[in-house]
Amino acid sequence: SKASIRGGDFALDDLSVLCNDDKVVDNAVNEWQRLANGLTTIVFCVDIKHAQNMTEAFKRAGVNADYVSGDMCPKTIREPLYADLKSGKLTVLMAVNALSEGFDVPNIECVILARPTKSKAIFVQQLGRGLRLSEGKTECLVLDQAGNTARHGFIEDLTPNDFALFESSKGEKGEAPVKECPECGCLHRTFDMTCPNCGYEYPIKEKVKQESNLVELRSITNDLPLTGQLYRQWRKDAFNKNIAPGYAMAKFKELHPNEWPNQTWNRGAVFDGYTSAESQSAYYEYLFLVALKKEKDETWVNKEFKAEFGFYPSQQLQEAMQ
Repeated sequence: SKASIRGGDFALDDLSVLCNDDKVVDNAVNEWQRLANGLTTIVFCVDIKHAQNMTEAFKRAGVNADYVSGDMCPKTIREPLYADLKSGKLTVLMAVNALSEGFDVPNIECVILARPTKSKAIFVQQLGRGLRLSEGKTECLVLDQAGNTARHGFIEDLTPNDFALFESSKGEKGEAPVKECPECGCLHRTFDMTCPNCGYEYPIKEKVKQESNLVELRSITNDLPLTGQLYRQWRKDAFNKNIAPGYAMAKFKELHPNEWPNQTWNRGAVFDGYTSAESQSAYYEYLFLVALKKEKDETWVNKEFKAEFGFYPSQQLQEAMQ
């Protein structure tokens, strides 16, 4: 939060000061010893000074460590270090703008993210260095000291549509599909209603109940054919029963197997066209619970939300759910 933004990412000169703090560096080494001691590891650093400081901290802890940067000669310096890492002669290798051409070490078992970035492409590229398959290797441990997972989400949840090789200078927008447990601080998926680490159960907000009083139906319903009115009622039934909105489509297909419902029938079907904050919150939470059961993603949630209200959920609403 103390670093300025330039070109859509954190300014490196600010990161150099913030990340190269001795306490921060020592903490990274201590956590590696606690969680990944002995694992073949690469550490992504901010700059050469940061990499040098990190290297010395690992050496003080008795770990065979070194650093590599993009300024070093590939043949005489970088490739020999890669070979030492691959053979086990070297345990931890710090990297600054390197690990691209010539890097062929599939047995990486741990990745330390010590450089914060707003770039999802950089985040994916860094973690990708530890995701190569290798004989006897079953997993890759990620020690995220930079908060990048909280910004971009879990690597296994990302798709090619989540990032681009050529990024806008304005940076990337959107919320990462993760949340932090209020009890133990574990970072996990937004869809999880129970913390996988400590078992904390997230409270479920009480759903807004439909009014029992008679109300005047709006013209959008009165002007529809009978099949359209039935379809809208099925959408409302799905909400009240806490089942997927696809229930309406299934019921429609039972009557008209060779037809498709008009997509405009979705608009306002559940709340009769009302778009109050309470109805938006209730429907958003309903969709998240359904997504959890049906293993749907956040894109599906937003699409179904828009089908009812005509617009996507606000950022405030998403943050409130998290």
